[in-house]
Amino acid sequence: MTDTAQTVRYVRETMIPPSEPPLKEQGAVKWMRENLFSGWKNTLLSLVSIYVLVKLLFALVPWFWNSVWTAGSLNECRETLAVLEGLTTHGGACFAVISDRWLQLLFGFYPAESYWRPILVFILMFVALAPILFSARLPKQMLWFSMLFPFLGTWLLWGGSFWVPILVILGFVVGAVGFKVGGRFAGAFGAVALGVAGAALWWMVAMPTINGALHKAVALSRIDGTKVELIETLATNPAQIDAIEAEQAAVQEKINELTAEKDVLVVEMLAAREAGTEPSSDQKTAFNAIMDELMVERRHYTALGFTAFKLQQAISDANGLLANIEALPQWEADLPKAIQTAAEMDAALPDGLHNLVSVNQVPAGTSPEAVDALRAYLDADTAVLNLRANIETAYERLGTLGLAPVTSRDFGGFMLAMIIGVAGIVLSLPLGILLALARQANLPIVKGFAVAFIEIIRGVPLIVWLFTASLLLNYFLPPRTSFDLVLRVVIMVTLFAAAYIAEVIRGGLAALPKGQFEAADSLGLDYWKSMRLIVLPQALKISIPGIVNTFIGLFKDTTLVGIIGLLDPLNLSNSIRAAAEWNGVYWELFVFIGLLFFVSCFSMGRYSLWLEKKLQRGHR
Repeated sequence: MTDTAQTVRYVRETMIPPSEPPLKEQGAVKWMRENLFSGWKNTLLSLVSIYVLVKLLFALVPWFWNSVWTAGSLNECRETLAVLEGLTTHGGACFAVISDRWLQLLFGFYPAESYWRPILVFILMFVALAPILFSARLPKQMLWFSMLFPFLGTWLLWGGSFWVPILVILGFVVGAVGFKVGGRFAGAFGAVALGVAGAALWWMVAMPTINGALHKAVALSRIDGTKVELIETLATNPAQIDAIEAEQAAVQEKINELTAEKDVLVVEMLAAREAGTEPSSDQKTAFNAIMDELMVERRHYTALGFTAFKLQQAISDANGLLANIEALPQWEADLPKAIQTAAEMDAALPDGLHNLVSVNQVPAGTSPEAVDALRAYLDADTAVLNLRANIETAYERLGTLGLAPVTSRDFGGFMLAMIIGVAGIVLSLPLGILLALARQANLPIVKGFAVAFIEIIRGVPLIVWLFTASLLLNYFLPPRTSFDLVLRVVIMVTLFAAAYIAEVIRGGLAALPKGQFEAADSLGLDYWKSMRLIVLPQALKISIPGIVNTFIGLFKDTTLVGIIGLLDPLNLSNSIRAAAEWNGVYWELFVFIGLLFFVSCFSMGRYSLWLEKKLQRGHR
């Protein structure tokens, strides 16, 4: 019997189950081989980096872990670390300074009873930005609130009568009407000129007159009631202050007792540690209880002191306002006489001296009699201005119907950084777009102005522009003009950021294919429609990373305003460290301030990434 050869080939009917990859080709091992230890150079750099990271973590983690949050001074922080943890002065962070001064770091010297106003503005800011940042998810009607928010937010922060923001809005209405009327009869240039002139006349002439008249009407209607209230304040506040001072004395005695108990306990616990034994849990519990009670009593003492200060300030304001009420009839009677006297002196001046505002401007060769006459006229004119200012101030104080006014010198901390940063970001973007378009315009005058503006602004450091806003800007304004410092800083920061944004957007315009411009022309669109509907949407999408990067840099540069005397977070930290109880605290304040700026800048960066991904059209 012979074997028959196998002539049918074997065909597998099932797949071989997959095998696990080698250990070095999967998971964390594979990632480390490919990213950290792919060669001897990468291995060396990775080991050095890991060593540095471990050293930092070993230094920072205990510093954060052993941090002290309940203490009244740096010395108490060190005592707490020594008795509870047995650590040296640098063994843990003293974040008690944040617990004690975090409101000051956030709001500066803004009145404590009005903290609700900047908090409300902060919340409303997100409501106003929401329909702009997330336009596809929210109704367009919310944009009306976005348009009204700058006026509402300004009024909430600075206070004053409720009709002031309404009058400012009416200025824009007048400008819009002028623009529309001018467009019908004088073309585009006439429309712009008439709109700007109408708004300027409203704000500079009509608005002060209406505002003064409203304040005067309200003041006259309640002057008698206000006088009674002021007299009552002067009668009752001193007794309240005496009661508060007596309560403060009792609280201070309690603080002294607790401090003495704490000092005794510290000595006992330190003696135990020197003897090589750990303080008992009862001692630690008692120490923590004393520290907590001390903080409560100290906050109570501070609150009482603040209340007494406000009552004393009310007495001072009442005395001043009563003096104004008593002097107001005499001021109004003296004003026409002072105006007539100044007019007669002005008419008697020699030719060439009528428009001078200082005797230093007198031409050479002027007689001493003429100089004396000019000096007398200037004194009379100053007296007129002072009388008008006194009358206007008195009526404004008596007739304010709204929120208590807050001056810019009380602004500070992170609130000031937010005001300058957000205002600069919102205002610089449209101005930067206009500058970018002007730089590419065919009109030589417009293009030359844009180029000169951008190059001059970019060629000078921001610090110089801030000094210009603080010291030199008043020289370019009309005589005796008062211009708020925060507003001047916002204007300078806006112009500075607009110059950089203009170049970023110009890069986006240059990146667009020429066919996009030709397509807009082929559709019969005019210049502005082609820019608004076709060119700018694409250019802005390309420019998003650069624009957001400029915004982040602008927001961080708000810390430079401390150089001109504004109390930004860093400048406030210097004031806090100048206090005797916190002298020597450094890193804790900088960590807190850095965290606030990081959260804000990181949020802007993440929104930029989200917006880029949302507008990406490559996959469609």
